Amino acid sequence: MANYLLPQTVTYADGSHVHFGIPGLRIERVTARAVHLLHLPTQGRLELREYHCGTPRSMRSRLRWETGSAEIPENLAFWYTAGITAAEESAAPHWAPTPCTPLRSRLMVRASTWWRHWPHTAEIVPARRSNTSRCLKWREGPSCTEVGDLLVNSAIRISDAANVSGPDGADVSLLTLGSATIELACPSQRGTSAGTGIALVLVNLRRLLKPGQAPRLAQDEPADRFGGSAWPADQPAPIRR
Repeated sequence: MANYLLPQTVTYADGSHVHFGIPGLRIERVTARAVHLLHLPTQGRLELREYHCGTPRSMRSRLRWETGSAEIPENLAFWYTAGITAAEESAAPHWAPTPCTPLRSRLMVRASTWWRHWPHTAEIVPARRSNTSRCLKWREGPSCTEVGDLLVNSAIRISDAANVSGPDGADVSLLTLGSATIELACPSQRGTSAGTGIALVLVNLRRLLKPGQAPRLAQDEPADRFGGSAWPADQPAPIRR
């Protein structure tokens, strides 16, 4: 995962360049179980955590091996630098805040809604409808109504968000937060496991909460520009390999 996220820039003879990874992302520290990353422009932090605990030395060795830094040591040195390059600065529009940033950030911290429960193939693509900024679509899994209900009415709901079903029975819906709207779209034909999957999610969420207990989610905290905020306030939000 670190190899996928950490930046590399290829510069061509005409001065143009191509970015791989996330420009401005750096290694903050390496522990026995995790690689801690820092996005310099936004000060957003990301923790990549392993299931099994080793030692800091073994984690650093594995990081060098998986990122190819043993053969290209300058890459590893660059990922520890405190400044960003001019080429990385040119990518600033990608992290500049927009009206849709809080909504996309809150969707990101709830991405396990798709990742953990079904083979989703979910992705955010350019908007199809004129009144939306992006379209979140998936080819496998529950209906838009089921996902929309999970995002606005369950323990992992997005505070103040609203979900409106599409017209004419189409399996699309609009998820709105403030002035931002994202279209949710999935196939009309779904396997029978879709409803079962979403039901299991809701059952497990209800089991986590005692009667009368409020969800332990930082729903009312503003999202930052990098990772959002609706995760249990006393824990980091790890991305597992």
